[in-house]
Amino acid sequence: MRANEPTMKEKNPLIEQCNIFGGVDLVDPEQDKINSKRNVELNKSGGHKTNPLLKLYGTKEGEKCKGCKFLYKRQFSNTYYKCEKRGEAKASVKNDHRVNWPACGLFQKSLIKNKEL
Repeated sequence: MRANEPTMKEKNPLIEQCNIFGGVDLVDPEQDKINSKRNVELNKSGGHKTNPLLKLYGTKEGEKCKGCKFLYKRQFSNTYYKCEKRGEAKASVKNDHRVNWPACGLFQKSLIKNKEL
């Protein structure tokens, strides 16, 4: 091997990682940087302080989440608002979405007029 020749890892940035079935998967370490953008500051109860999608998709000036077609509510003894673009809705404060948060770049105007939020 020559001194200036790149190593195997430099040629192929993918690394091997064992999966739960005993096989080996190739994983891109750069993906961790993308996933770390989702790590935002949480409030005392474990929920997000601001819209976590803003870091990923930017903001839609002058709009709030309550006007977006992706916002929906889950009604139990309390009402919990969720965003379709944040993934699977789980019964967790981390997945709750605030209607008055600034809208992200994925905002699409709701077609339902006078939607109760």
